[in-house]
Amino acid sequence: EMIPCPADTVNPSDFLPAATRDVDHMFSRLTEITGSMENVHLKRLFELFWSDDGFTRDIKAAPAAKKMHHAYLGGLLEHTLSMALLADRIADHYGGIDRDLLIAGTILHDMGKIREFEYSTSIDYSDEGRLVSHIVIGIQMLEEKLQDFEDFPAELANLIKHMIISHHGAREFGSPEPPKTIEAVLLNYIDEIDSKVNGIREFMAAEDPGESWTSYHRLLGRHFYRGK
Repeated sequence: EMIPCPADTVNPSDFLPAATRDVDHMFSRLTEITGSMENVHLKRLFELFWSDDGFTRDIKAAPAAKKMHHAYLGGLLEHTLSMALLADRIADHYGGIDRDLLIAGTILHDMGKIREFEYSTSIDYSDEGRLVSHIVIGIQMLEEKLQDFEDFPAELANLIKHMIISHHGAREFGSPEPPKTIEAVLLNYIDEIDSKVNGIREFMAAEDPGESWTSYHRLLGRHFYRGK
């Protein structure tokens, strides 16, 4: 006999691909990074995000994409943490980089994906995601948090917004503006590195383990060599 199962009793990770890394541990590492910020305005901004139970619940669950990279539950958090760790290293490598701004951009650039995707029974775009996009949703989410400030610097707010809207790198790739600050340029390339490496590794892992070369990757237009 079959009986209906209430949706709120179902764990989506029992049926959908999920991150193999512990999401609570990844989230803890992310909060440690924002806690180390010296910019008091950015530090407080992230305190507001992390104290938002709905936001923290969703960022732990959301995928970063439908297919290309980190396309599994917890993928957005894994992608975000990986980028933040890269940003921290790169900020030390180059002189004159605003570390806190770069890290803030890496953490916030994709946050609109928690509403761009629907991932309760399958990973697909939500109506809002298809109609509005995660870039616009992310700007809206940032604006909502900034309303709790009376003294958040206008220039700093604009710089963060610019990083969100320019992180795809070019208008033809979906960004309203191309990167126009060093931190925004770095964000674009850090995003490219992390998304491409994860996507290619996932593609390789799904291939025949006995073959030295993968099948043809249609989106990237090449085979990948895996070694003998």
